Amino acid sequence: MSEYDKTKSDYRLKLDSILTENKNALTKIEGEYKDKYDTLCKYHTRLINDMKRDGEKFDVALEQCE
Repeated sequence: MSEYDKTKSDYRLKLDSILTENKNALTKIEGEYKDKYDTLCKYHTRLINDMKRDGEKFDVALEQCE
């Protein structure tokens, strides 16, 4: 094996290693993002439901004042 082929092979191994690390990191980040997005959606739904409930309470209180 020539020096060029050995260097090329070494660079290919390093590149493959880096690509694998990046792929693993991306998978981890995607999982964390999905968890945070799901939590945000849950809180958003809860906020909307709370606003509806509070709005209904306000309407009832307003009717009682009239």
